[in-house]
Amino acid sequence: FEVIGHSLENDEKLNTLRTLLNDSSFLNIPNMHLSGDLVKIYFAANITSNKIPIKELAELFNISNSDQQLTLQAGNTQLIFHYNNNMETIKSELIRQQTLEISKIIWEDEVERARYGAITRHSWTESELLQLSSEGFISGYELKFRPGKSVPILTNTYLWTFQRVAA
Repeated sequence: FEVIGHSLENDEKLNTLRTLLNDSSFLNIPNMHLSGDLVKIYFAANITSNKIPIKELAELFNISNSDQQLTLQAGNTQLIFHYNNNMETIKSELIRQQTLEISKIIWEDEVERARYGAITRHSWTESELLQLSSEGFISGYELKFRPGKSVPILTNTYLWTFQRVAA
């Protein structure tokens, strides 16, 4: 890796970052770009928070540290290190959070389409359109991810459909 303005050799600040990266596993979670231009890169840290030299990292990044995770931010990039070293648990939680965020975006888009008389994703009844405009969702429906033969990327909102939930 390269950090502008820093030599890769004998740079204590970068050695601290290198150590943290070496003691972590990259979580291959597709970047959603749902929160503006912020790029988030996720890791499962194999070390505990008390062993991370926060002071040295603070010279390179804005830092947020909690019991669950360490977030290093520089510019529009966040490196997020989760302290739970169970990668599958972390990945499942991140995908669950992304699914909730995508669902919110799709419902908000459907509300806007309905309010302005544009074609909606689903053929709603008049009463459902009223509920959609007033409440922002329609009870009895949920979003389902249906990639079909497409590349299954959660952030592709065209791969999500509204489905009536069985009563």
